[in-house]
Amino acid sequence: YMDMMDTGADSLREVFAARAEDEVRTQLVLEKIREVEQIEVSDEDIDKEIKEMAETYKQTEEELRKNLSEDDIEYLKNSILITKTVDFLVENAKFV
Repeated sequence: YMDMMDTGADSLREVFAARAEDEVRTQLVLEKIREVEQIEVSDEDIDKEIKEMAETYKQTEEELRKNLSEDDIEYLKNSILITKTVDFLVENAKFV
């Protein structure tokens, strides 16, 4: 990979470190917005997402729920939180 990109390990490390730093900052900002705006995931939000997933994978909701682990549910909740937070930002954006 480094040969293809014509770069060294130190340069590559810097690039990935900068990306990681940006991702952490973004996550912290989104978490603070969620906290301040009290954005939460309801049971209805999870049910809706599971219903959509079941349709996508051509399964019943019950079949899909049986195959979801606790980690899967937590991942789903986090994904919904991010979506709801970004939607909030878009809806409340003021363009100048």
